[in-house]
Amino acid sequence: MLGVVALLLVGGGFTVGLLSAPPLKPRLVHAVPVPVTLTVGSTLGFPAPSFWGTNLRVHASLGPYDAYRFNQTVNTWVRWPGGATGDAFNMTANEIRNDSGGSYRPPQTAAEFVTWCSWIHCHAIVELPAEINDSSTAAYEVRYLEDSLGFHPNYWEIGNEPAAWRHFNHPWTGWSSNDSVNATPFQYAYVVKEYVSAIRAVDARAKIIGLPGVGTGSSGETAWIQNVVAYNGATIDAVAVHTYPAGTGSSGSTLADFYASLDGPGSLTKKIPADRAQILRACPTCGSMPIFSTETSSANDGGAYDALMASEAQAAYMMAETIEGLALNLSNLDYFAYVSTFHGAWFADNSHRSSMRPVFALYSYMFNNSSFGRTLGASVAPAAGSLYTIVEENASQTGRTATLMAANVDTVTAYSLRLTDSGFATTRAATVFYWDASTSAPTVTTYPAGRMPSSFTLQPQGILEVVTA
Repeated sequence: MLGVVALLLVGGGFTVGLLSAPPLKPRLVHAVPVPVTLTVGSTLGFPAPSFWGTNLRVHASLGPYDAYRFNQTVNTWVRWPGGATGDAFNMTANEIRNDSGGSYRPPQTAAEFVTWCSWIHCHAIVELPAEINDSSTAAYEVRYLEDSLGFHPNYWEIGNEPAAWRHFNHPWTGWSSNDSVNATPFQYAYVVKEYVSAIRAVDARAKIIGLPGVGTGSSGETAWIQNVVAYNGATIDAVAVHTYPAGTGSSGSTLADFYASLDGPGSLTKKIPADRAQILRACPTCGSMPIFSTETSSANDGGAYDALMASEAQAAYMMAETIEGLALNLSNLDYFAYVSTFHGAWFADNSHRSSMRPVFALYSYMFNNSSFGRTLGASVAPAAGSLYTIVEENASQTGRTATLMAANVDTVTAYSLRLTDSGFATTRAATVFYWDASTSAPTVTTYPAGRMPSSFTLQPQGILEVVTA
């Protein structure tokens, strides 16, 4: 017997029931599907334990309910204090400096973060303030977190987006709205050198991310990597980029433009191979240096795509972008953010029951029910440029499971994805998750062994996940 339910996101969790909400955005539904055939290829790699992460901003208070919500997701890594706040946050004084020179105290202290992190058994990337160019302050904060609070982050990250700095080399007390000084790639590379020495004087085993994104999209990214890696080499443990491929768009931007950015110059598929090549050129012995994406979403806030980021369209985008990250063996993909006014955040504020955005269901219900272990290449024929697919396989003592993930980011064309003779285990029992813009949340269907359909239709903006037992 087949079991079919729909998931409504209500109150403190998921409630089983019928969906009656209208589509989040009008679009063509029930298009005649184009047939495509899935082929499962060879091993691409193995997802890093650090892959699933989220920016956790210090601006929001944290409590048991936040731990409950976070534990509903697949994500176990957090980046804190999150975004540009990393350069403005005086951790020991619990004070955030404004660009204008004022300051305020956030509702969350470092000690409270450490306690909360222990509740969810998190792994942490902690940003250190580098815009002030004061390595002694960084060392003091490392000592405070590690010695006074007994917390050892997995990585320390040196600042945030140095190309976007406004107060470079100014102490917090001297910040002014009239400042407009950022760092050059070489200046930042020197800052990294000084900070690495200061951090390692406190903790010789500390792991350090030597580039915290750039702040200019993909423009100039390789030049920053060249300077930082060439100057610091293997003294750093990783570099990070920030990924918002769609940018801010323009007044004429469309849904099709939004999704087309997944293959644009700022996309993971375009920039990560170039970044890896640049690391190797800058340091021939550093070819295996991990690349993190410590901020990841679809677009920048405050532009043409704000409404799309707050809708189901964001879920389809992030399914495709996650598939890209897995296929590229990216070491980390930190979503931005957990709670934020940023339109793509999981929650708009701490009022979780009323501020949940649709993309949270992708992480808390679809990804969280997946099985990850070995990434297998997956392609479709005839070629479907807007259909993203990947297969994950996981072997354990209880048997072998597999997960197929697919995203159709075409805004007009539907696809019928044929699985027969594809190499995917179609004879096993399976749980199938499907979601498109015609429903407010994913639907889930269970199939006993031997009853899985031979094909699945993905409507425009449709995302599919098939998890075998």
